[in-house]
Amino acid sequence: MGNREALLEGAKRCLLEKGYARTTARDIAEAAGVSLAAIGYHFGSKESLLEQAFMGAMEDWFDDGDDTHEESPTGSIEQFRAFFDEILTSFPERRSLLRLNMEMGLEGAHNEALGHFMAGAVQYGRLELAKAFQGLTPERDGALAQSVGSFYSVLMTGLVAQYLMDRENFPTASDLAEGLLYIAERLPGA
Repeated sequence: MGNREALLEGAKRCLLEKGYARTTARDIAEAAGVSLAAIGYHFGSKESLLEQAFMGAMEDWFDDGDDTHEESPTGSIEQFRAFFDEILTSFPERRSLLRLNMEMGLEGAHNEALGHFMAGAVQYGRLELAKAFQGLTPERDGALAQSVGSFYSVLMTGLVAQYLMDRENFPTASDLAEGLLYIAERLPGA
């Protein structure tokens, strides 16, 4: 593993163990087994490294999924239930990442550069969710991809917040599917 990869892995470990605000450049360099100067050389700044490490950790989470939701028809309630069952089942082992996600989002309200980065990360997530659930892309479907992706993004963010604050009453994927069906069936024109 080269210095760049070692720094990314070290930064991921530090973020998950210490969080964004408490991770120092020295922590990362020590975790990676490289010099402090390597951070600037490979990433320009500690913040840039942490942002890339965060995105890598999020991608690792979704890459680790078993993709059982892809066996159901795109946009079906079965796919919805299977996806959220897979995601919600992963929450306990990803608790540090969930906490980090919320921390970085809140910290972005006080740190303009981080806020800009997190806004981009959320937008990326919206569009990926629209594509995964409904096969929508902004190039082909325009604002509809944004709207649908925003719905799923809000649902994900709310689930993360609820998991971190109230695991005792945390919903299951079946609860979510049942609620969605109930609401959809009662919408005018549905």
